Amino acid sequence: MAVTGLGIVSALGIGDEEVWRSLIDGASALRPSPASPRGIRVPVRAGYGLPSAYFALHGALVLLERKWERAGRPVQAWGWRARAWTAFWIVAPLPILFHPSFLRGVVWPLAGIG
Repeated sequence: MAVTGLGIVSALGIGDEEVWRSLIDGASALRPSPASPRGIRVPVRAGYGLPSAYFALHGALVLLERKWERAGRPVQAWGWRARAWTAFWIVAPLPILFHPSFLRGVVWPLAGIG
């Protein structure tokens, strides 16, 4: 759902009246994902990834960057390498955060990676 300057845009409809009518009629807003006409499907016992490890890694990286900043070498001063550093540490540990089935079936198709 999005609330824009033009009104509500959601799976229930576009505009206040259409959305309200859908709610009154008991319509469901659950729809298949645009990435897949069958929706998001991950096997039940596929696992959940390791989100705690992902966020612990990012916490450690924040501490490392603070240490470099106190030493007079802030990451922000690296130019284009600062962006590469950030992008790498967001993308590289995705297999830790998401289970491989979810990566193959949802994340990579949404990113346009085959």
